[in-house]
Amino acid sequence: MRFRSVYAGLAVTAAILAVPAAAPADSAPASVRVKSCDKGSDPSTRGATFVAQMHSVPGTVRMAMRFRLIERSSGPHPQTRGLQLGPWHRSAKDVNRFTFSQTVNGMTPGGSYRVVVQFHWLDGSHHLIEHAKRRSGACAQPGLPNLKVTGIKMAAGQSPGTAVYRVSVANDGNARARKVAVALYVDGHLADTRTLKQLDAGETKTVKLNGPQCMTVEAIVDPDNRIAESNENDNSFSRKC
Repeated sequence: MRFRSVYAGLAVTAAILAVPAAAPADSAPASVRVKSCDKGSDPSTRGATFVAQMHSVPGTVRMAMRFRLIERSSGPHPQTRGLQLGPWHRSAKDVNRFTFSQTVNGMTPGGSYRVVVQFHWLDGSHHLIEHAKRRSGACAQPGLPNLKVTGIKMAAGQSPGTAVYRVSVANDGNARARKVAVALYVDGHLADTRTLKQLDAGETKTVKLNGPQCMTVEAIVDPDNRIAESNENDNSFSRKC
């Protein structure tokens, strides 16, 4: 996972704010939001940008903020972990508003990502005069497909010694799979292949393949491992004829 930060600060004429000098932390003028949430099948296209903003309170000379990424994984046993995103980011002196943008790239399929931002307001001696914490919304990434062969049915072919094999292929993952190849092996030899244009999450399709009559038959979905899946160990199905 790669991280990239972009600083955006704004200095304006100081304004008198009608707020108490020691306002409670939950009412301090600070916020964080998801600016963008990019999703895709390739890691380079999965990322999010979070923007945090804070305004000065009476007595403020500098402001500072620090980002922590919270990642929640998907699957039957989801886990949550936190990762500090760099050091404290500090404003210039005597600004009224401080904005910082944090970009996170290389997100994992199926994960949910948000940031928790700590905000500090400092006086001229770098003493803390106010603090707050804010949590952003989540950027949820789509999961991966999971392809499997769920059964093979056989019938006599049009020519003597041939058979028609109906192979059931399912996607029990969390994302659509495209260009799904299915290979049929009869008695250990490749007999036929077909490609499904797409297979949606939760969908099952039947593929008709041809080959000689068999002693044993095996069907393999995605035989060349071209499709990233949540489980790569359940792509084949075999049976006796």
